Amino acid sequence: MRVITTQVNQTIWDIALQHTGTIDSVFTILEANAFLRPDITLPEGIKILIPDTEINKQIKDYIEKNNIIPASGDMYTQIPLNEEDMIQIKQILNYEFSNGPGPMPAVRLSNLKGDVTIQINYDRVEELNNTIYLEHSIDGLHFVQIPETEIQLQPEENTHIYTLNILTNYLRVMLNNETSQGILKEIIYRV
Repeated sequence: MRVITTQVNQTIWDIALQHTGTIDSVFTILEANAFLRPDITLPEGIKILIPDTEINKQIKDYIEKNNIIPASGDMYTQIPLNEEDMIQIKQILNYEFSNGPGPMPAVRLSNLKGDVTIQINYDRVEELNNTIYLEHSIDGLHFVQIPETEIQLQPEENTHIYTLNILTNYLRVMLNNETSQGILKEIIYRV
């Protein structure tokens, strides 16, 4: 995955064409960037993750070689991204602990830096060492643990809620487990 920066008057369709050579990759890009919408002109200068997808090399090379920057948006009808665009992002995981420890998919928080509530729902946890913690990243590639976010999952509970002030763009949940019993059901991010 790589990170690109939007140019003036670009839409997600322009981004797909410029960076993959085909608009067929639009929905893959939308999946990787939960804050994007296909119906708006994007603000200039925001960071977007471009997944490693199949590309049309011939078109991509032509665009690069000729210094073409697709920009089909209309600066006069631009709809800015705001908090209402990011009220809630829900990841339905149903991740079995027997699959082992590791990171859950990261979520991008739309260049919004501020208070975030993360609700983690889980089920069927045993009383062994099952912990989760949060990591954050500026670029979506290099993550570090957020101090004081590690908690042990409790069998008598089925949810845990964090309220944090975030200074970066990406968040993800990390699972450490020493048992094969339990399911990480879903993660809900609210801003």
